[in-house]
Amino acid sequence: MRNGGQQEEEKRFGRRSLDRRSFLRVTGTAGVASTTSMLAGCTGRSEPNVESEQVDDQQENTPAKPQNGGTLRVALQSDPWTLHPHLFQDTSSSQLAENYGNTLVDVDPEGRFLPDLATKVPKPENGGRKYVFPLRKGVRFHGDYGEMKADDVVVNFQKILDEKYGSPARADYEGILVGEGIDPKQSVQATGEYEVTFNLAEPYSPLLYKLSDPRTTIVPPEVIEKYGKDLGTPDVGIWATGPYQFVEASPNSQYTFERNPNYFKKDENGQQLPYPDRVVYRIVPESSVTATQIRTGGIHIAEYLEARDVSSVKQSGDVSVNSRPGASQINLYVNQTTFPSLSKKEVRQALALASNKQAIIQTKFDGLASPGHSIFPPWHWAYDEGAVTKYEYDPERARSLLEQAGETGLQFTCQPTNQPLFVDTASILQQNLRQIGVDMEITPKEKSAAWEPVIEAWDPKKFPPKDQVGPPSNFHALLEDITYAFDADGYSYITFHTDAWLNVSYYSNEQVDTWMENARKTLDQNEQKRIYSKVQGKITEDIPQIFQVWWNVNQGYRNEVQNFRTFPTGELNLEKVWLRQG
Repeated sequence: MRNGGQQEEEKRFGRRSLDRRSFLRVTGTAGVASTTSMLAGCTGRSEPNVESEQVDDQQENTPAKPQNGGTLRVALQSDPWTLHPHLFQDTSSSQLAENYGNTLVDVDPEGRFLPDLATKVPKPENGGRKYVFPLRKGVRFHGDYGEMKADDVVVNFQKILDEKYGSPARADYEGILVGEGIDPKQSVQATGEYEVTFNLAEPYSPLLYKLSDPRTTIVPPEVIEKYGKDLGTPDVGIWATGPYQFVEASPNSQYTFERNPNYFKKDENGQQLPYPDRVVYRIVPESSVTATQIRTGGIHIAEYLEARDVSSVKQSGDVSVNSRPGASQINLYVNQTTFPSLSKKEVRQALALASNKQAIIQTKFDGLASPGHSIFPPWHWAYDEGAVTKYEYDPERARSLLEQAGETGLQFTCQPTNQPLFVDTASILQQNLRQIGVDMEITPKEKSAAWEPVIEAWDPKKFPPKDQVGPPSNFHALLEDITYAFDADGYSYITFHTDAWLNVSYYSNEQVDTWMENARKTLDQNEQKRIYSKVQGKITEDIPQIFQVWWNVNQGYRNEVQNFRTFPTGELNLEKVWLRQG
């Protein structure tokens, strides 16, 4: 419970107030990069612990040299909110930005940093308070907007850090590059024609991952001023520096991009990137339609395949499927602040013990998922098996805990988002809970309505009249998922710190807050791992949300598609993908 006067709570929680639409974009099924981005955050870290994906064998007659030409057709689950990279938080917008734009640094599918607009990944200086990015020369913006230089990067970041501009990415730099007593003009500076320096208020280990977020894509400053709020709309489009440039868009139908002839990157053999002439993104909301289209050749790549469709798609003989452990966790988010029964730790532990995760994995995900036991997925470098309190399926022990808590005959309502992924998972969980005498009523709701009680409670202007912070007492539980990335800070601080904007569980523990704050300031990954072990130990003991499963990223691609790799985040990086002709 968080107690205290309303004025004090506004002071503590005001920073995490978030626009409702922005929040809903983050919490999509295939998720924001999080916060998301949407990415393990330190520079001198050891090799990340990321399991490799299960990849079908490519045909043996693949030409050694990539071939140019062709139109690459990609199916996305939903229509992008915007083509303006600084303003989105939904997955589809991120997928487009990955391929029309560039950031200072990038990450590969294993979470390793790569230079992008910068010529190298810089090491921290001044005790972690300074990062100097030397920029590539000759990088040209799409259209007639000329060469990208340091001043252009600075203008982009000044916009992102300006609260009036409305970029959700600004929250990533609060207290670091912007905030009370911090001058953003001093935080990000052009220290040469092709050099940008970031001066941090304090060491910040997640910085490089935040700078790899597509929401920091560099665009021509002129288009920001010229088009204002219309930039990124289908009628106006977008300009950046990436391998593909915008041509046209039909909302809820398709988005067309063509090869950027001036792209600054070449492959290992000196061949100009990208290879295809164009990329067409088709909006295909129905997973069954996506499966049919990739089997018949209507599309080349499926951003997302339902687990139940993986086997049938592979059996077609013309399609390969990558399935790898992902960064999306389905949880039962319970109201532990204003609903008395769920405020008891023993009750939450009982619900966790009654959750038959293996039944969910086999029934709903056809085995393509992993049990959720911690705030980190098992593949992540910060995960510590020995520190985690696991709640393996044990209905007898669950019943005993309910009796100890005086909550036999517990009844509550769960509102999953009205999508099969969540409703079906909730139904399995409902059956589990019946075995321990708990009645969980399921009332599916549209996504915005499902999240509304949580979102409203974040708004400091709409806090409950009492001195308690949290959802209204008539809200009991929500079954949904949040997608994270590589950045350990996203799984921990952003999701469980008292003041964090994605703390949808309203979890508050001063000791855990201190640990996570220290992890942010620690550049050595071994020391970070030690801190995160303690964080996992305490949070999994307190169990503020009932962890269910981490579901696999399942992406299909036709056998003529070459060089396609799957990220645990589900992002589609098409920079080096090519089509085998003939």
